[in-house]
Formats: sequence, C-alpha cells, structure tokens
Amino acid sequence: RPQKEAKEAELVPLQKQLTDVRKVVEVAQTEADLLRQKTTQVANEIEEVKREHSQCTERLQAREQEAKEANQDKSERMKLVAEAKERLTAVVGESDILSKEVVATRTKAEEARAELEKEHNRGRLIKAVYEQSKAGKLRGVHGRL
Repeated sequence: RPQKEAKEAELVPLQKQLTDVRKVVEVAQTEADLLRQKTTQVANEIEEVKREHSQCTERLQAREQEAKEANQDKSERMKLVAEAKERLTAVVGESDILSKEVVATRTKAEEARAELEKEHNRGRLIKAVYEQSKAGKLRGVHGRL
C-alpha cells in the first residue's frame, strides 16, 4: 500500500499536468475551430462579393450598350426630323406656289367665262338685229353685220 500511495502521489502532479495540457489543447482546438469558421465565412463573403461584382459588371455593360443604342436612335431620329422639316418647308413652298397658280387660273377662267358670255350676248344681239332686218322691221341694215 505505501507503494501504491507513493505512486499515486507521483501521479497527482502528472495528472495535473495532463489536465493542464488537455485544457490548453482544448482551448487551441476551440480557437482553431473558430478560426476555421471565420475563414470559411470570409471565403463565402468573398465569393458573394465576387458574384455581385460580376453581376454589376454585366449590368453596367448592358446599360452602356443600351445607352449607345439610345444615342444611335436619337441621332437617327434627329436626322429624320431635320429631313422632315426640309420636306415640310419644300411642301409649304410648293403649296404657296400652287395656291397662287390656282388663284390665277380661276381668275383667267372667270375672265374667259365673262368674255364667252359677253360674246354670246353680242351674238344674240346681232342675230336679233339680223332677224329684225329680214323681217323688215329695221331699215338701213344691209348685208352682214
């Protein structure tokens, strides 16, 4: 027994050292686990940031392309507007010219109609005078009038 107690007395400091070493190992393992978790979390966050950066880059490129197309459409439409304004100016000028021609033509037509009516009335007058001279009611009218 005394040997056993002596050996147990020797083991007590060793067991205490072993317990201290186990505590240190557990603390180190816990710290390692925490570091692994943080490393994994940071790696996941880095991947997420990379994905978001990639998406932002794609959206930026798409927006730049849309802006380029919008500028092209704008310049094309500006050209079309300028051409339309030129055509409008030309058409307005032609319209003014044609309006003046219409007025001149109507005036000539009215003059011609009036002249025709005047000739028609003169012709009826001459015809009436001629008929009256043939009937003997007018004296002094001889031959063609």
